[in-house]
Amino acid sequence: MANITAATVVSLTDKVGALYDAALGSSTTMDGLGDSTQVWGASKKANDLVVLVQALTDPGQQVALLKPANDLQNQMTAKLQIAPDLVQFFNNLKQLCAATSAVTGASSLDSFLKYYNIGAGGPWNALLHPDFATIFQQINNGVALSAFNVYFEILQGATYTNGAGKLLVTGAGTGTFTAGQAVDTTRYAGGFAQLNVSGLTGTGNVTVVGNWLKPNGSVNTAASAVTALAGNGVTIITPPDANDLLLSVSNITIAAGITAGTIYVESKRPAGRSNPPT
Repeated sequence: MANITAATVVSLTDKVGALYDAALGSSTTMDGLGDSTQVWGASKKANDLVVLVQALTDPGQQVALLKPANDLQNQMTAKLQIAPDLVQFFNNLKQLCAATSAVTGASSLDSFLKYYNIGAGGPWNALLHPDFATIFQQINNGVALSAFNVYFEILQGATYTNGAGKLLVTGAGTGTFTAGQAVDTTRYAGGFAQLNVSGLTGTGNVTVVGNWLKPNGSVNTAASAVTALAGNGVTIITPPDANDLLLSVSNITIAAGITAGTIYVESKRPAGRSNPPT
């Protein structure tokens, strides 16, 4: 049997993440199994059933139906419904990763990923999706993947209004900085930094100061990344050191040649991947 590759593991885990998302559903669409909050999907319907049984006026009917209705309510979450069926898949995947002779020191899925992210097989060749990391931890007795094996994307929009950081240009070389979302470094490695710009007038360098995760797993603290900005849209940021991932932004400054515009810093997923996974 051939060694399993990093690309294969990424593809498989993205699909498991997509499976979990589909089972979970959302409060927006009101579909899926839902979660323990019982405010959408099948979990909400199970909660509604308990309420109906509790409202029964016949004591005998209520006694007969309340316990099974409560049992159904307690079990009706995405985690509890799909986790048992994923255990064997995860166990076999971990065994394949541990048996991969091409990876020095691999004894588990986590150590396999470490080799391809901050080890000799890296950098960042096997960053997994946060949704997979969530269901993996739930099934893995609460033990999470190492933070440097899971990326985190921060794009400006409804969820992250200021991205990872925002600069509203107020004049030549001046602007108002607003802090954005930082990466939870206890759970994630961060993402690939980029600028997202609109309303730009002028050209010049943009300097982003923040914390960055280095390919050896250490943090590059309060380090500056200088990027030449010449137009609207997305511009890739050259990190302070090669292959650093963005963790947080503490300031954004601009050259005097830039006189107007709104500049967001974002943390992007690995190339060729989708968020949410499909």
